Amino acid sequence: APVLFTNDTTITEMGTRYGGGTLNPFAMCIYESDSNNMPLTKISGSEIAFASPGSSFNVATFTSPLTLSANEFYWVGFTNTTNGANVSITAVASAFHSEYFHWDD
Repeated sequence: APVLFTNDTTITEMGTRYGGGTLNPFAMCIYESDSNNMPLTKISGSEIAFASPGSSFNVATFTSPLTLSANEFYWVGFTNTTNGANVSITAVASAFHSEYFHWDD
């Protein structure tokens, strides 16, 4: 599900909670949406790699803060970074969870 901020928001880090199973390296990034609110373009500087994910909560800081515009939909993308490795994702409703992002007001 997409993420929607109601105010212009600057984020400095992004993370995810470990859900169990094998810990494989992965990466996350943020995509802007098209006119149908579907993922379109990866935001430059939004990719974060987790080469050695931890067994609880994984968080990483962006090289430079990212400013996301109010009332625009954004998508978080996940991918494995090792050939033959799997990345499993479980969506937790479609509501925004502050545990995935850190922002400065």
